[in-house]
Amino acid sequence: KQRRLARSLTLQELSAQTGFSVTSLSEMENGQKLTFPKAAGVCQALRVRLSRVLLDAERQADAARAAT
Repeated sequence: KQRRLARSLTLQELSAQTGFSVTSLSEMENGQKLTFPKAAGVCQALRVRLSRVLLDAERQADAARAAT
């Protein structure tokens, strides 16, 4: 979601670019029903490497675990 918003894209615009429904994209942004092919498609549309997104997510999870 952060990367989508950084590019000033609405869910509708990203949906048009990826072919995924707005509902599906919203679920992905909320950590539900995320699949590798969908994540790869969204990353391609946002022009960001999937590996970068996964690394960022891992770092955020590590920081959250360390804070508890």
